[in-house]
Amino acid sequence: MDEQAAEYSLLAGDRTMLLGGIGLMSVGSVLMLLGGLVTGAVAVRATRRWVDHLDEPPSAMARRTLGQARSAVSAGAKGWQDGRGASAGSGS
Repeated sequence: MDEQAAEYSLLAGDRTMLLGGIGLMSVGSVLMLLGGLVTGAVAVRATRRWVDHLDEPPSAMARRTLGQARSAVSAGAKGWQDGRGASAGSGS
């Protein structure tokens, strides 16, 4: 029993510092959360302004780029098949 009482008395002296540290960490966490929310709101507002100033909407840009990519893949596949057929035919 005396050993447990001695351990408790050692912790009792640091209890104030422990609670102070927990309090500071809590305040810091709340401030960090608020800072993240403010930063996120500013980033969203800036992104919306940037999109509003674009010549064409991002969805139209994505559709156009996807069409270009499909055309390129189709042309590449056709060229690869034509080249493969010619080399196979000339090799016989």
